[in-house]
Amino acid sequence: MRKRIFLFLLLLPLFSYSQVNIINRSLTDSTLNIAYVGVDNEIELTGLKSLSNLNFSTTNGRLTELGQNKYVLKLFEKSEFTLSLKDKAKVIAQKTFKADVIPDPYPRFSSQYDSTKTPLTYYISFNNLIEDPVLRIEAPKFYFKNQWKIVSYRITLDGGAFNGTLITEFTVEGPEPTKEQVQKIRDHGSNTFMTVEDIRVIDPEGWTRRLVPIIINIK
Repeated sequence: MRKRIFLFLLLLPLFSYSQVNIINRSLTDSTLNIAYVGVDNEIELTGLKSLSNLNFSTTNGRLTELGQNKYVLKLFEKSEFTLSLKDKAKVIAQKTFKADVIPDPYPRFSSQYDSTKTPLTYYISFNNLIEDPVLRIEAPKFYFKNQWKIVSYRITLDGGAFNGTLITEFTVEGPEPTKEQVQKIRDHGSNTFMTVEDIRVIDPEGWTRRLVPIIINIK
C-alpha cells in the first residue's frame, strides 16, 4: 500500500502536465500549427494551472508574458520553429510550428465573377454587381484573425450615359458604396468599364497601405 502511495505521489506531477497544450489563439483555426512573421501571435498554454518554476521558450522570435499562461510571440524569420515548456531541464510540453509570412492580398469586387480574370481586367455581369456591390480583400491560405480593413477607394465609371457624361468618379468610404453611389453604377448600366483604384487598407500589422488597382468590365 505504501509503495502504491509513493508511486502515485511520484507520478502526480506528470499527470498534472499530461494535458498541457500550446495553442496560437490568433488563428481562425487554432488547431493549425502556424504563426505569422511581423504580427503579434497570441500564444496560450492550456491544461496548466501555474507557471511557477517553469520556463517557456522558442527557437525563433521573442516571447512576452501577459500573465495567466498567455504570451505574445513576435517571430524573426520564416522558418519552422519549436515552442517548449520546461520544468528545469525536463520538457513538459513542446510543439513545432511553421512560421509563415502574410501573403500579398488582392482586391475583389462583388462575391462572384462570370469568368476568370485577365492580368488586368475582371468580368462581371451587371446584375451580379448591383446585387452585391462590395469590395473585398482576399489572400490565399491566410488564417490570421486580423484581416485587411478597407479604408477607402475611388471608382471611375467609363461608358454608358449618366447625366450626359460617359465618365463618373466618386470615392467610397469603407468596403461598400452608399445607395446613391450604387445608383450611379446602375445608371451607367452594362458595357461599362469600372476602375477601382487608390485602394487604402489597414493590413494585419496595423499599417495603412495602398493596393494595386483593378479594372472591371461590366457586361
